[in-house]
Amino acid sequence: MSKCTYNLTFEVYGYSKELSDLTTLIKKALSKYLSRCLIIVKKTFKEWRKCHISGSIEDVDACHMLFNKDCLPHLHVVRSLDEAGDNICSRAYPILSRAEQLLRGFING
Repeated sequence: MSKCTYNLTFEVYGYSKELSDLTTLIKKALSKYLSRCLIIVKKTFKEWRKCHISGSIEDVDACHMLFNKDCLPHLHVVRSLDEAGDNICSRAYPILSRAEQLLRGFING
């Protein structure tokens, strides 16, 4: 049975240094996952750069947390794709919904 691959993409705006500097910053922050995830950083349009991460749901989610912690404070970022986050939310929703229903029943009961 093969693992599913999940994708996470950040659009980075206004990074004035070289693309190689941005790549180094991101790969340093995500160094623990370099062997398990595909990480691509490229120039897209004028001042925009794109960071694309793909891998298992656990690895992509961990990269997302590290990216937010180590890279986000230094960059202007827009998350444009988060398949792992969407999957995690869709699994959590039924649990949270049931907890809410039970709590409402307790309050009203």
